[in-house]
Amino acid sequence: MNVKKYKEKSDSYFVITREEMGPFVSRTAEKIIEFGCGNGAFGKFIKSKINCFYEGVEPMSEFAELAKINLDKINCTTVEYFIENIKINGSNHKYDVIVFNDVLEHLIDPYEVIKNIKVILNFNGTVVASIPNFLNYNSVIDIFRTKDFKYTDGGILDRTHFHFFTKKSIIRMFEEAGYQIVKIEGINQTVNSIKFKLLNFISFGHFEEYKYLQYAIVVKLK
Repeated sequence: MNVKKYKEKSDSYFVITREEMGPFVSRTAEKIIEFGCGNGAFGKFIKSKINCFYEGVEPMSEFAELAKINLDKINCTTVEYFIENIKINGSNHKYDVIVFNDVLEHLIDPYEVIKNIKVILNFNGTVVASIPNFLNYNSVIDIFRTKDFKYTDGGILDRTHFHFFTKKSIIRMFEEAGYQIVKIEGINQTVNSIKFKLLNFISFGHFEEYKYLQYAIVVKLK
C-alpha cells in the first residue's frame, strides 16, 4: 500500500466543504454541533448562511487546529469520548442540529452513538447525516465484474469503513434508535447513462437507489 497516497486521500475527507448538505440543515437553527468536522469547512459554509453558534468535534489535532479558525468552538476528541464524558458528567448543552457528514460508517458502533446523542438534541431538533450508499452502481458493477470485494483508499469501499449501508438499513438504524425520519434523499448522482435510464425504466424504478453515492438523511426524536 502506498502510505503517502493513502494519507493524501484520507486528508481530503477533512477539508471538503460538502455544500450539497447545506439544504438539509434547518435555517432556524441557533446552535449546531458537527461530529467529525475536519477543518470546519462545512461549518464555515453553514455560518455564512445562518446566524448560529457552530461547535465541532474532531479527533485529529492538525485539523482541529484549523477548525478553530472556522468554528465557534472545537473539541479535539472522538465522538465516543465526547459522549462518554456527557454520560459521566452530564451536560446542560442542547443543540438544534447534530451533523454527521460521512462519519457514522467509520465508527465501531454507530447504532450506540446515535442512541446516546439524543440527550444533547433539543426536543424539536434534528440529526443530519450523509452516509455512503453501498448499492452505488459503480461499486456494485465492479464487484460483479471482478468477483472481488476489494477495499480502496477512498469511496464506498474505503478501508476505514467499519459499516456499509443501503437506504433501507440507514432508515432502519435510525428508526430502531428511536428517531422519526423527516427526509431521506440520494445525493451525488454517479450514473446517468441512457442504458441505465432504460434499465431503471423497464424495471419500474428498481435500480433508482443505485444512482447515488450517498444518502442524506434528516431525523427527529419520536
